[in-house]
Amino acid sequence: FVFDVRMLPNPHYENSLRPLTGRDAPVADWLAQHDDVAQMAQQIASFLKQWLPRLEHDHRSYVTVAIGCTGGRHRSVAVAEELAARLRNHGYAVRTGHRDLSR
Repeated sequence: FVFDVRMLPNPHYENSLRPLTGRDAPVADWLAQHDDVAQMAQQIASFLKQWLPRLEHDHRSYVTVAIGCTGGRHRSVAVAEELAARLRNHGYAVRTGHRDLSR
């Protein structure tokens, strides 16, 4: 599954947040102040919680979920980490990787 989060507020344009990533608390906190971010994370989590059991029932051993944004350092990282936490809380084994963090 691929989800595009480019329409969410972008921390890149906040000078103090630009050098940080979505794994850093100030970025996650800034994003959490925006209702759109919480709504997007909730809707993606709901979608996955609905369909992951059916994939599991169909003997799928893994599912790849990609979250994309323009730079790959702020929004997509924070949303991916939030989704991972939510899914872990529901008993799923989750592994995260962030392709563009080192850029």
